[in-house]
Amino acid sequence: MRKYTGVLVVASLLSLGLAEPGRTPAEVEGLKVEVVDSKGIEHKLESLTCEGDPEIRLKKGTLKYRIPIRSIERLEILRGEGGVRVKVVTRGGEEDIFEVDKNLRCSGKSGSGTVTFYIGDVRTIKISEGVRR
Repeated sequence: MRKYTGVLVVASLLSLGLAEPGRTPAEVEGLKVEVVDSKGIEHKLESLTCEGDPEIRLKKGTLKYRIPIRSIERLEILRGEGGVRVKVVTRGGEEDIFEVDKNLRCSGKSGSGTVTFYIGDVRTIKISEGVRR
């Protein structure tokens, strides 16, 4: 009996760790997002989170930044030596270049279902205000 209980506990924990987040944070609901992937194909999404968070985590030098996705107008992914850099343009018109982990996982909702991608696999992300629910 103990043997089977241990297997069930391990299986439950693994399934929890691999599950997609169930709900979209209110901060990013209703956003209109256009993602152009590395092949040039445009994808239209209705929300965007990165690692399930309504903020994107970036780095500049030795400092770490957290920028709310709702405050971003455009992300341009720049290829560079040893990593991925991102040009961030905010709704206020400010521009800056940051470093980002190429394996940063982002997701959003489309008419067909949930779309998941790594930031290193896209060219641009354009974000505009939609209707908040």
